[in-house]
Amino acid sequence: MHSPLDRRQLMRCALLGTLTATQWSSAQEAYPSKPIRIIVPLPAGGVVDVGVRILAQPLQAILKQSIIVEPKPGGVFTIAMQALAQAPVDGHTLIATNTSFVAVQLLHNRFDIQKQLVPVSTWAGVDVILTASPNAPFSTLKEMIAWAKANPGKLNYGSVGAGTIEHLLTANLVRKYGLNATHVPFKGGPDFMIALTRDDIHVVATVIPLVNQFKNRVRPMAVMSEKRTPLFPEVPTLMEAGIEVPNFRFWNGLAAAAGTSPAVVETLQRAIDQALKSEATQAKYAEMGMIPGASTSTQFAQTINEDFRWLANSIRDADVKVN
Repeated sequence: MHSPLDRRQLMRCALLGTLTATQWSSAQEAYPSKPIRIIVPLPAGGVVDVGVRILAQPLQAILKQSIIVEPKPGGVFTIAMQALAQAPVDGHTLIATNTSFVAVQLLHNRFDIQKQLVPVSTWAGVDVILTASPNAPFSTLKEMIAWAKANPGKLNYGSVGAGTIEHLLTANLVRKYGLNATHVPFKGGPDFMIALTRDDIHVVATVIPLVNQFKNRVRPMAVMSEKRTPLFPEVPTLMEAGIEVPNFRFWNGLAAAAGTSPAVVETLQRAIDQALKSEATQAKYAEMGMIPGASTSTQFAQTINEDFRWLANSIRDADVKVN
């Protein structure tokens, strides 16, 4: 039998446990308790940076906290991943991710997004358009292929680094048609687009919003989607251009550091879903050529896993090597 002292101690412990649980619950419910930082692994002013800033506007109102968008380009996403790793694992620091993260991991093996990140939600998809420099010696993809075959080694194309989607899409096209071309990496999308306008490179495979930013300064040749885009209605699809390579659409998402509370992830996912339903947000994305769309953390993880499978095959087929 417990003594009165034992009973008092037990009651005290039980009360303390109740208070601790209540305090923990309150702390969870209080999220976010400070400004949220979103790390963008690409340069300021690029499509991802602008897209995240559009999303941040309604998110601030929904989450009732300031959102700081912080570009950290370079190192093929490793600088941004390191910045996330150095932050507290509390959901107040997020990272903007996209399809290229998967390809870069497969090639460079500098990080592991399946172990280091927890997917929160996608926020927009975007189609790709194959685009030539204004004074390129060709106007269509078929003309590009014919010119490259007649001039071995002279064709060059840009990307944001070996193993990124821009690189793989063009490398697969080059391999498919037996072309001899040179890959030229850049720090970010705006950089290779500027190079394209100056005729420093011949062609890039990049997202429609970025091409739209440089409209009338470059030469769009084909959209890598099933349908033409409203932003460039005169540009044919790959099928219409007579090119036999698969269609493709980028996904963009937000992720948190592994170990982030599931409750916090769910709060963020719901907020993103709500933000994307805003007519103002949808209109801004439509102007850019982006297709808004949220997903659950589980759905997002499945998308990433599927990308690992097909991109591994794509890298193998294109025989992509990293020096």
